[in-house]
Amino acid sequence: VRSLQLVSASPGLATDVDRAGRVEDDETLADRIEAGGVESFVDDWIEHPLFASQKRLPEPVRRRARDQRLVHSARGLANSLRGMGTGAMRPLHDELVSLPMPVSLMAGALDPKFVAIAEAIELQPGWRRTIVDDCGHALYLEAASAVYLEAVTFQNGLRS
Repeated sequence: VRSLQLVSASPGLATDVDRAGRVEDDETLADRIEAGGVESFVDDWIEHPLFASQKRLPEPVRRRARDQRLVHSARGLANSLRGMGTGAMRPLHDELVSLPMPVSLMAGALDPKFVAIAEAIELQPGWRRTIVDDCGHALYLEAASAVYLEAVTFQNGLRS
């Protein structure tokens, strides 16, 4: 791996208390997904304030994103939360800052939670942080060209 691009990413929750609370929340959500089904979950999920900026996207883009989310199974989504959710994830703060390759941290300016996470990570030599104006959490959907441009320029050691 020559370089790493982290988009709206988190190195995990730092404390046992925070992780335990998130495991509990994720288990509740997993149970709700299994009981109510994928469509109900997706429709509720896209109404989450984290994704509010996606309402500005053209209807065909939003419909395609929703359709892609609907192909998952309730059991698969629930198990993903249980096994790979933020609560189940071991914190990677120390490992992240010791990575030997350059790292690009990206977040959308309209996503204050993940902007704060990106800003809390101490930049190492050769790393950079990019906050994309007027975008929310799903940069790959809201600003795909910015994500691609960052990947290309960062990998090639250029400044965007």
